[in-house]
Amino acid sequence: MLLHPVGGVSAGSLASLNLGIHRGDQPERVLRNYEILGQAVGFAPEQTVFTRQTHTDIVARVGRETGGGSVPPGGAGTGRPCDG
Repeated sequence: MLLHPVGGVSAGSLASLNLGIHRGDQPERVLRNYEILGQAVGFAPEQTVFTRQTHTDIVARVGRETGGGSVPPGGAGTGRPCDG
């Protein structure tokens, strides 16, 4: 999915649809941006799993039980094939 940064509530250098928790934006604005995105594409923010991007070989398996949380840095995958 390719996102365009128009339509969110973040301001200043992070305007508009900022989805980065660790970039200095107000957390409530980032959450609202996730709500806006979720309404547009069909998910609830509490279903998301966050990572802190690093360049490592650590990969965490995620699923419904990890929604709303965070996992170790590196990457995340479900172990399930994509729906297309």
